[in-house]
Amino acid sequence: MPAVNDKNSDDINDLIDAQNKVAAAEEAQREAEQALKDAEANGSITQQEHDELQDLQDKVVEAKQAAQEAINLLDPSKDKEGLQAKLGEVDGIVVPEVTDSTGDGLDDTLAQQVQDAIDKAKDAEQAAKDALEDAQKDGVITPEEQQTIIDANKALEDAKQEAKDKIDQLPDSTGKTELQEQLDQIGGGVDVPEVTDKDGDGVDDATAKAIQDLINEAKAAEEAANKALEDAKGEDGLITPTEQQAIEKANQAVADAKDKAQQEINKLDPSKGKETLQVILMRLMG
Repeated sequence: MPAVNDKNSDDINDLIDAQNKVAAAEEAQREAEQALKDAEANGSITQQEHDELQDLQDKVVEAKQAAQEAINLLDPSKDKEGLQAKLGEVDGIVVPEVTDSTGDGLDDTLAQQVQDAIDKAKDAEQAAKDALEDAQKDGVITPEEQQTIIDANKALEDAKQEAKDKIDQLPDSTGKTELQEQLDQIGGGVDVPEVTDKDGDGVDDATAKAIQDLINEAKAAEEAANKALEDAKGEDGLITPTEQQAIEKANQAVADAKDKAQQEINKLDPSKGKETLQVILMRLMG
């Protein structure tokens, strides 16, 4: 009597059925492995890739289970052992976690690191603008303020370079393009103004010199008036009408010069430099 070779009555020889199902499991394994390799090629896994890989892994499990059931129907034999060994090598794939939730072609963690670098550059750009604005509030630029602006521009340059270096290391992708566009929108810093207040007294150097010149003119006028008086007195101590008129004219020139200097001082904002110029003028008036 012949042996039973279709125990599940599916009209297929059990050995052939088992061979076909083991082959199907092996093929499912190869498809899953190739899909995993393709998905990992760009260094990130999207939700869609994750789902597709999970589906392929499920197919491997199902195919392996079907093959195992077919093998179980076989009587002990070398063929059965050989098929079982082959099936033992079918172990599926490990489905990776989603690392690119936005689908922009970049690993989320890596993209965030680059975004942080860009945000740092944006902050540096604002810091440079703030440094310039703060320096210009009183209308003068000291050497220290100029250096602060230069340092802020350098910090911006360094931050932009750091972000650029990180972007350059990214694989070509939508995410890389978007990050580069963000970086391109960041400016190259602010224009560094010339120093206008070298001594840091709060008064523009050119303005301070102009007022000092007026004070010097007042001082010269006062000296001229004193000399006119001394010359008029002479040794006899007599003053003629002409000499008196010359003295009065000289005194008026002194008053006009002092008044002109005072008017310019009055225009200045409160500062150490204004106080110093006022003291110099007051000494002259005294």
